[in-house]
Amino acid sequence: MRSSFLTLIAVVSVLLAGSSFLLLRPSAPASAPAPPTPTYPTNPLAMSAGSAAKQLVDKLIKENIVMVFSKSYCPYCAKAKNVFAQYKLKSYKVLELDERDDGDAIQDYLGQITPGRSVPRVFVGGQFLGGGDDTAAQHANGQLKAKLEAAGAL
Repeated sequence: MRSSFLTLIAVVSVLLAGSSFLLLRPSAPASAPAPPTPTYPTNPLAMSAGSAAKQLVDKLIKENIVMVFSKSYCPYCAKAKNVFAQYKLKSYKVLELDERDDGDAIQDYLGQITPGRSVPRVFVGGQFLGGGDDTAAQHANGQLKAKLEAAGAL
């Protein structure tokens, strides 16, 4: 009886080993083509948000001699805003992107028209000045004051 029990265990082991081998085999050959990448229809709401953000950004840059796109909690934004607080500016606006529903779309568009997407994005006289460190450096070396005077902000 013991030998038939051992034979049964051996047979079951072989069967189980064979079935696990079958389970571990790849289901498709390695040369099978990858499935096609799904395509998604363009979201008209996202497109309109992008074009609305573009219109808003372009308008704000045009209408304000000094325009700062910022986030309220950003230390680099605070650095730039603190620099401008030292001047008596005729035309100065700050837009806090984190306080707006369209802030991401605005930031995406800023990333298209400037070398980066980070904040702050500072414009003087319609020209991109840079970020917080750039603003502070140009203030320290006198270039910012010259740019503000040339743009008519002082």
